[in-house]
Amino acid sequence: MTPTESKKPNPIAGIFLTVFLDLLSFGIFIPDLQLRGEHVIREFLGSKAPESTVAIGIALVLSLYSIASFIASPYLGSLSDRIGRRKILLVTCMMASISYFIYIKADVFAILILTRITLGIAAANVGVAFAYVADVTEPKDRAKSLGALGAAFGLGFIFGPPLGGLLLQLGNDHPIYIGLLGGFLSLINFLYVLFLLPDPPVRESARKGSFVKDLRRALKVPTLGVLLLMFFAVNLGFTNLETTYFRMLEAPNWIHHLPSTQAKSAGSFVLAMVGIVSAFTQAVLVGVFAKYGQMKVLRLSFLVYVPAFLFVPYGHLWVPVLIGVLALAMSGGLINPNMSGIISTSAPDDIQGGVFGVTQGLGALARIIGPFVSQPLFAYSPAAPYWLGGAILAIPAVLIWFVKPPEPREAKSEDPVLAH
Repeated sequence: MTPTESKKPNPIAGIFLTVFLDLLSFGIFIPDLQLRGEHVIREFLGSKAPESTVAIGIALVLSLYSIASFIASPYLGSLSDRIGRRKILLVTCMMASISYFIYIKADVFAILILTRITLGIAAANVGVAFAYVADVTEPKDRAKSLGALGAAFGLGFIFGPPLGGLLLQLGNDHPIYIGLLGGFLSLINFLYVLFLLPDPPVRESARKGSFVKDLRRALKVPTLGVLLLMFFAVNLGFTNLETTYFRMLEAPNWIHHLPSTQAKSAGSFVLAMVGIVSAFTQAVLVGVFAKYGQMKVLRLSFLVYVPAFLFVPYGHLWVPVLIGVLALAMSGGLINPNMSGIISTSAPDDIQGGVFGVTQGLGALARIIGPFVSQPLFAYSPAAPYWLGGAILAIPAVLIWFVKPPEPREAKSEDPVLAH
């Protein structure tokens, strides 16, 4: 590192700010996107389009973001191994800024589609941010640092949606203010990375990869394939909650059957609580529990997480609901950074970006598949998605007891992982 770089701010703090601004600018669009997407789709398809076709159109619009992120994440991760994390962050931050400004005209079908795709590609920089942390931290400190990034995720989602709702009110339901704010936040992010964020050493031995190639390379590393399966299962299981929770509160054939306005307010309050507790857990408690080791923390956390997840649709009174929320948020807040930590420790240094790109791609894949599974199950019973989600989450909860604790690996040119 050059003397100039050594005088720059703590890189972990810089990446924390980068991820926070990414998620804050994304979160402000949550209150607007679904309803605006429905309006645009109905206008594009015409008034005579059947509801089933409209529903598919809305689902596709919403999934484009994750599809684009899924495709771009491993590629950007491997590319950052070769040319540097900072360059990728600069390009994606500028891409996000331009896309948010364009979103001001999102009442046009083509523009809505374009912005969903470009924002999904830009969001793939999260994998690069995680790899950046892996570059500048020792293995024993990674869980704590990754926990701080998890807190940035939580804070972005906590403050983003209510801020987006306020901006919609100020704009009389027009997206001008949320487009402007999202664009300026991403522009600030770009300027911060450009002038203040140091670049970690480039992995010269890394090679260009794709999702399939990076996944194949990762699967050759002992324990890493099982860890990636566990990561995918955690994400796929949780999508059953995040894609049905508000509908479950409103469902007339379930125990809550709240009016629509109450379901939205109650659901927002509960999810805000989850975000706050999870952010606190990842920022503070991950470091506190680090002395017990990542494997022990994961094993105990899953023992709490799965029952708490299964309890969600059955919580009717506020006291048990809040207790369940506390258990779910705290255990989940411990699982995510520790899972990322052992994945990072298991991966050779020169494929860190590729592996984190794979994890982000797997997360996006889970968010693509999840809604197409949870919605038909919801029609059968509002609790059915939670039964399936609990069953999926039981897979990593069991596997973690049989996974051998990973040992730090040093990158070597002759490493078999890099062999053709």
